[in-house]
Amino acid sequence: MHAKSRKSIEESITALDDWILTYASEWCDENKVKEARERIYKNGGTIGYIAIIRDRLENVLGNED
Repeated sequence: MHAKSRKSIEESITALDDWILTYASEWCDENKVKEARERIYKNGGTIGYIAIIRDRLENVLGNED
């Protein structure tokens, strides 16, 4: 796996973890929830973040040839 592809997948996992942290915040570490919310905000909110991650994953799939 290319380093760029690996990085995109790792970032996608972080994004999924961020959404879990914000939707189940009562069960999670307060500092991790704060960091997750900051990442979501910096990436254009939830929908913006989803769009960015989706594009990155599409690029990974397109580069598998």
